[in-house]
Amino acid sequence: MTRDPRAAQDFATVLAKRSAEVPNRPWIVTDQRSYTYRTMDERSSRLAKGFDGLGIGANDTVLVMLPDTVDFVLIWCALSKLGAIEVPVNVHYRGNLFTYLVNDSMAQTMVVDASFLERLESASTDLIYMKRLVVYGGSDTRVPRTLAQRYEVLSYEDLEADTPWSGDGPRYHDLMAVMYTSGTTGPSKGAMISHAHAYEYAYGVTEMLDLRGGDIYYAPLPLFHLAGQFAVIYASCIASATAVIAGVFSTQHFWTSVARFNANCSFLLGAMANFLYQQTPDSNDNQNPLERILMVPLIPEVEDFKRRFDCLVSTTWGGTEMNCPTRSGFDLVDNKSCGRVANDRYEVRIADKNDAELPPGIPGEALVRTKEPWIITTGYWNHPEWTEKAFRNLWYHT
Repeated sequence: MTRDPRAAQDFATVLAKRSAEVPNRPWIVTDQRSYTYRTMDERSSRLAKGFDGLGIGANDTVLVMLPDTVDFVLIWCALSKLGAIEVPVNVHYRGNLFTYLVNDSMAQTMVVDASFLERLESASTDLIYMKRLVVYGGSDTRVPRTLAQRYEVLSYEDLEADTPWSGDGPRYHDLMAVMYTSGTTGPSKGAMISHAHAYEYAYGVTEMLDLRGGDIYYAPLPLFHLAGQFAVIYASCIASATAVIAGVFSTQHFWTSVARFNANCSFLLGAMANFLYQQTPDSNDNQNPLERILMVPLIPEVEDFKRRFDCLVSTTWGGTEMNCPTRSGFDLVDNKSCGRVANDRYEVRIADKNDAELPPGIPGEALVRTKEPWIITTGYWNHPEWTEKAFRNLWYHT
């Protein structure tokens, strides 16, 4: 029987392999300390046993609403080992949008930072499935009485067990996460992300950045977003590199942070590159350790950006649901490029409103499908009608 090459593409297996190969190499670094691959693997296994003791197992959704901390990564690893489904919550959500996401996820457990308890309290009477809160922020945190009366409340700091969890982990085609989109075209949609999907996204970034062991990867992207989780943390794990968790992006402090961590790789998403470029030029702009940058999208002045900051730049085009079907490499065709289709894994066509392919130069909607199973979303959580519409005629409509 031929071995499926994707069999090892679940997060727990990848982390265990890195822990065995480079146990003492830092995987995560922060301003406070560094955490080796072995430390993260061992601690997340003990945390997994703690979650298992709460009755959380395969296919259970668990909401995670935390700031960008190493514990966010530990929780993600622990849930992945159990085969549970992580549901990260945008920390800026509140009101109806927050309530909608919590209910739509159907999760009974939320790991929540103490600073968000007031927001949770205001929505608590409208939450349908919630039964348990795991509060992050210290065992002395004062939980509002209404929450303590309504839910089982536990302290995250007491959750890690003395011994590691052991058991059958997930397979590559099992769900790893439900990532909610920004909701710009309607209600936020929970994109179902398999382990193979997450691996494909992260591995693609290792290719686009030429990420390798020994690299220090600084990209201040939020961990509630798949770019922060997969493009930075997971990609570093696959490449045996070191990822920096350094907080919210700041134009003013970006370069000093890069220098402080001696980072040689970064991912500039959205307007970040433009913000950096618009700063007043300085004769020392090229005196920084960055060698390679993934810039999405390219700014018009990308060639000047490369000269000014003495770095290589690559780009891509993608999204939560469809992954990144195009990649450029460091030899950019022009400043409008989003790369070429990775045609060993994807097909892309530009189509009219009836899904008929359009000739070159005519604008339309981009449609995507894959040549490999499980590497884009399997659909929208709890909404098969949205899934059916998005995958009309067997193409994903972007």
